[in-house]
Amino acid sequence: MFEFHDSVFKLDCVTKDSIRVWVSALNISRDAKQNPKGYDLEIEKACITFDGVSDLTYDIGRNWTTDEDGNYIPVTPEIIYGGEEAMKKITDELREGFEVYSHTIVDGDGFAIEGAGIEPWFEIRFKARRFTVEWDRYLAPAWYEAMKRYKK
Repeated sequence: MFEFHDSVFKLDCVTKDSIRVWVSALNISRDAKQNPKGYDLEIEKACITFDGVSDLTYDIGRNWTTDEDGNYIPVTPEIIYGGEEAMKKITDELREGFEVYSHTIVDGDGFAIEGAGIEPWFEIRFKARRFTVEWDRYLAPAWYEAMKRYKK
């Protein structure tokens, strides 16, 4: 229903088991019943609340290099934080605001979000009992919709 590519998440609040973020550059699909147009729209500003948050991880990956044959070789171990450490890292990223590269729903109640902020790349994974997306206004057609029209 939503396209998160190039969206920016910024912290609104965190509690023991919920996270609420403000989101800019969030697009809603033309097929969503909440979309009154026949093309994808950019939402002016959305608020997303994840309730019942559990199983948090914050993965900053590892450093890589290439060998003489062009193969990628890891040069540092993978770094993945869990639990309270993960929540602190995620909260820090959200306070600063981070750009979302991709967003995937995993097994129905899990989320995987890749982004960049304080760290140049990270992946956040967590489960949520429920999530709610709220907004008031649409800004314009999604940027890729505008590009299609411009090319025509």
